[in-house]
Amino acid sequence: MNQAQQLAHYVASLPDFEILEDPATGGDHMGVVLVEAALQGGIRYETVVRPRVEALRAAYPNARTTSEFQRILMIEGAAALLKWRPDRKIETLVDLTRFFVAEGVETVDELRAWLLDGENKPRLRSIKGIGPKTADYLKSLAGIPTSMVDVHVYRFLALAGVKMKGYDEAQEVIRETTELLGIDERTLDYSIWTYMAG
Repeated sequence: MNQAQQLAHYVASLPDFEILEDPATGGDHMGVVLVEAALQGGIRYETVVRPRVEALRAAYPNARTTSEFQRILMIEGAAALLKWRPDRKIETLVDLTRFFVAEGVETVDELRAWLLDGENKPRLRSIKGIGPKTADYLKSLAGIPTSMVDVHVYRFLALAGVKMKGYDEAQEVIRETTELLGIDERTLDYSIWTYMAG
């Protein structure tokens, strides 16, 4: 039994494990996508990130383009806009927004096309605060099937007895497992995340 088969077997053995669709919240609002990507690492999503992106979407429904969102950031100040202390996450948000404006990436559809170009990945990762998980989180928000290997996923893989040597290998096991289960990567990733967080 290879590692993907082992993980699929473990998933099937859990009576309370549910396959859940990822209710990605980015939609067509670049401001929401950028805020989610910048804030999500190591933060409780439901109580910290979700209220902020929902408030942003309600207060600034027109911040659907990167340039419009950048204009709002410049007027309001990123920390004040998000009711967040000035820190690395705020700097990453500002840098990421500036980067995509310079790249001419204005909409979520344009972001999806940009992220699908493999040559852009190293350029995105050159932004301070953008690691492999955040890059994949952006892909997920843009509607690209992928998995974001975080502490919950690593713990789940360990419980399943799956041994891996890092992010890329763990992501490959997830990818192969989804093929066995007949679901996409975002769905399995979100299902694992929900199971472990709950």
